[in-house]
Amino acid sequence: AVEERLGGRKYPFFILSMASRLMLFPLVLGLVMPVPPWALVAMVGAYAALVSLSVPLWYSWTWDYIPAGTFGSDDLTPVSANSTSYSLLQNVANDFKITAQIGADVPANTTLVLNLQSGKGTSAGDVDISSAAAAVGCVSGINFGADNNQTITYTYSATADAGVVAPTARVVTFTLTQ
Repeated sequence: AVEERLGGRKYPFFILSMASRLMLFPLVLGLVMPVPPWALVAMVGAYAALVSLSVPLWYSWTWDYIPAGTFGSDDLTPVSANSTSYSLLQNVANDFKITAQIGADVPANTTLVLNLQSGKGTSAGDVDISSAAAAVGCVSGINFGADNNQTITYTYSATADAGVVAPTARVVTFTLTQ
């Protein structure tokens, strides 16, 4: 509402801020001596009023520099790592699959997702392995041949409700089965 009335916040803030400081300028330099007490009270009162008007403009202007979706929302940025890989050699007639299971549940309001690439099978894409309840299929239909240096991507995300999460380690077990 204030921004719409003033047509912005930056310039009104600067004008009010400079006017409040310039108001005390003659007093600081000693250009007006002696100063009657009523004039001194009036100058200090006007100074305080101008500063009080400029502070909300300053706060609202600087608040625009905080990225949207950061404070007080669930739009937190997930963290990904893809520095691990796997290789396998399949020389049996049947198709195989890769499953993954985490050793213990991740903390509340957090999620661990993994993605296994595969040149010989069909990747399930992003798979949520946050719960230790059961193994989850990651790659299926792995045929004859070698599948070397396939990337494993881990993505960890949290909502604002997670609060501060203490660093902990989890073991993810990959199993190659028929």
